[in-house]
Amino acid sequence: MMFREDKAIQSTRLLVLVFLITLPLLFVGGPDVNSGSSFLKALWNLGHVPFYTVLSLLLIRLMARKKITGARFIISAILLFALGSGLAIEYLQDCIGRQFSWADIAHNFVGACLALWIDPLIKKQLSTTGRKSFHAVVLLLLLSVSVKPATIFIDDLSAAVDFPLLADFSSHGHARRFEGSALMTIVDDTKLANKPLLNVEFLTGKYSTLRLSHPPADWRNFQSLSMRIYNPSKKPLILTCKIYDKAHTKRGYNYRDRYNQRLIIKPGWQQFTIPLEKIKNAPRLRTMELDNVVNVSLFSVNLSEPRTIYLDRIELRR
Repeated sequence: MMFREDKAIQSTRLLVLVFLITLPLLFVGGPDVNSGSSFLKALWNLGHVPFYTVLSLLLIRLMARKKITGARFIISAILLFALGSGLAIEYLQDCIGRQFSWADIAHNFVGACLALWIDPLIKKQLSTTGRKSFHAVVLLLLLSVSVKPATIFIDDLSAAVDFPLLADFSSHGHARRFEGSALMTIVDDTKLANKPLLNVEFLTGKYSTLRLSHPPADWRNFQSLSMRIYNPSKKPLILTCKIYDKAHTKRGYNYRDRYNQRLIIKPGWQQFTIPLEKIKNAPRLRTMELDNVVNVSLFSVNLSEPRTIYLDRIELRR
């Protein structure tokens, strides 16, 4: 009996230690969207699940010490706490410049459910049917929050295999390599090409951006960046191509510390070829690290109406 009590005390102390170590991480930004791996960013966001698992286990232990042992009450209290505290934390993060995230609140809820699933006190009080149902729900929740990191991991592997091709939209997974405020969809337009293209609609407003985030980083063994674009309008469209390395993200994103080039997209098909030497020497006070490129963007400025292009292929060439 004494051995069991000692073991329970040790496990509780371990949970408290993990909680105290991880608590500050809730208010610290993880890998930057422009400077870190998209897969690592997705894993970082999943950190709410184990954190709330630990916190919920501690609360269950606390309620047990207070002789609160009813399974229904504990389950309700833990889930309500996860929801309420999650909303409070996201509000505080919003106040200090971090983005409010409903996904984080959902991850908190999943972590609380996981704690309820593994805690022996709850298991003992549930019927066999209740345990099986609860197990099924928790497994489905865990599966749901794992889909995005798994998809990103597969996409990253695919991007590494395709390299030096950055995208040609032969697979819908290529579209997931892009993000930004511009609207994107893959289309099969046999009038323009015998293959899928990325339809990109740049919106009105100060900036509208299409960003190839987290491309394979090492460009040192290549001579140029090539992209093929179709402008369906009779009017030219002016876009800016922006490229930078990881060092740029630590230098305040200064305009003069990256590659910026205005592109005039004339009506019809156009091939753009950018020498990597120009990209390398674009920063004013240094040379860009071509072994650590993290961002390639096309953006419009102050459009009076939405404008569309079709993107065919982006690749590095020797």
